[in-house]
Amino acid sequence: MWLSRSWTTRPRRSGEAQDAYHFVEPGAFDAAVSSGGFLEWAEFLGHRYGTPNPTPPPGRDVLLEIDLQGARQVLARHPEALLVLLVPPSADVQAERLRRRGEDEEVVAQRLEKGRQEEGEGRALTRYVVVNDELERAVSQVAGILEDRRRGAPADPSTGPPNRSLMAQRRPTLMDPPIEELLDQVDSKFTLVALSAKRARQINSYYNQLGEGLGVVVPPQVTSVSGKPLTIAFEEIAEAKAGFHRPEPGDAEEAEPTGEEPGLEAAADSDAAASAAADEGEADSGA
Repeated sequence: MWLSRSWTTRPRRSGEAQDAYHFVEPGAFDAAVSSGGFLEWAEFLGHRYGTPNPTPPPGRDVLLEIDLQGARQVLARHPEALLVLLVPPSADVQAERLRRRGEDEEVVAQRLEKGRQEEGEGRALTRYVVVNDELERAVSQVAGILEDRRRGAPADPSTGPPNRSLMAQRRPTLMDPPIEELLDQVDSKFTLVALSAKRARQINSYYNQLGEGLGVVVPPQVTSVSGKPLTIAFEEIAEAKAGFHRPEPGDAEEAEPTGEEPGLEAAADSDAAASAAADEGEADSGA
């Protein structure tokens, strides 16, 4: 791989590596635009970012770290390009990451709002979506996607065989994940049905930004080529990313009426869900 180094007109943050970007004055950026020096460029929150026309060493694939505006430009010029959307595990996690790198609350709020808008648009451009929760796992998943592509997988997985998976080779079965694998994660078929249905509702609410006044909206916790909330819920259960909790009788007496069937709470394995318990929580994009 060969990582392209982007240009930007924004000032370098305190503690930011000097080679994180090629930091330039607006005039120099304008000159590069006028001369056709960028593969793509865009303005983001008041600053401009651009990818110089790449000149990789022979035999190297080019890796770009760009936002959604830039991705559209690259796809327009190179429809064969592979697009992988990286999303944070939750808006709370994204906000904390932004604060740790020194962003003020106004910028944090702007980036969170921009991320919500861009994630839905990004999912319309690609079905390769990786949740950036643990660095090692996210890198492994992206590397797996790249290796699949090098072996001839399509840039858009929706054009490939319907039973492809980014995570593992699909098994010849009527249901994937297999029902036996799912039942290993729960105590009964009834629990599996209730848990998967509730988690599917949460995921559907996340995709459609419904909220429904039901608390924290938790994004999918697995990388999946499926756009179906129920299938994603099954995959989460199989990977122990979604679990259940049966409230004690005393808890039920104290709980507010919700209109849901009693006896089961579904929770996705994310920082946001941990605090919300997702008892009524239905089911971020970073560039």
